[in-house]
Formats: sequence, structure tokens, C-alpha cells
Amino acid sequence: MLFAISVAGYSQNIPPSKVLVEEEDLTYNVRYYTFDLGQVRIKTLKRIEKGKSVSYQTIAYIDSYKKVPLANLHAVFESLTDTAFYSRFFLGKALDGNSWAFGRYTFDYPAQRVYMEAGRRDTLVLK
Repeated sequence: MLFAISVAGYSQNIPPSKVLVEEEDLTYNVRYYTFDLGQVRIKTLKRIEKGKSVSYQTIAYIDSYKKVPLANLHAVFESLTDTAFYSRFFLGKALDGNSWAFGRYTFDYPAQRVYMEAGRRDTLVLK
């Protein structure tokens, strides 16, 4: 089955994804030479169908290991991606001290616009 997607005047038939698989859970170890630095875990949570379009909700957890000196990275990235790999929504959160700073993006391709919100302390929008 093919789906039609129109992006800023560009239209094409898009087949269902053979790359994104619902409930897939991938874990990657991050290394520099022989040093283990951290881990990236990517999960495809679910397939979402709206009319003729199909999107996948994904989440990525990025964490440095506690034993790595001078590195304390903890981030969560959530995305809604269609089968043509266009992002429809993105939320990035990073631990900053004791609170989570965030950036939220909503993409409107036909209007050629991106709506962005950013802030600190979880969901307090600053700009």
C-alpha cells in the first residue's frame, strides 16, 4: 500500500516504512578508543495512522556512565517521524543541574514553518 504525502508543494507516494518497526528497542554503547563513555537507547514506541499518513513515535535516552570523569550527560529526545523520515514533532530534554531544560519543535511543512518553545524547569516556557 502506498501513501501520498505533500511537503511544501512537493508530492510523492511513500511506501510504509521498512526501517521503523513498532516496539523496536535498540541499545548502543558509546566508546572512545577503549573507554566506555555511555549509552544511547532508542525505542520505537508505536505506529500512528491519521488518514493516509503513517508516523512513528520514537524516544531516545542518552546517558553518560557515572564513572566517566568530567562528563554528566543525561538527555531524552522524543520524536514523531513519518515514513519519509520527516519529523513532525520533536521534544528534547537535557538534565541541567537538578532540572530539565527543554526544546519543543512542531513542524508545519505545507506552511514552511517551524514552531519552537524552549525553557527550563521541565515545561516552563521561556521563549
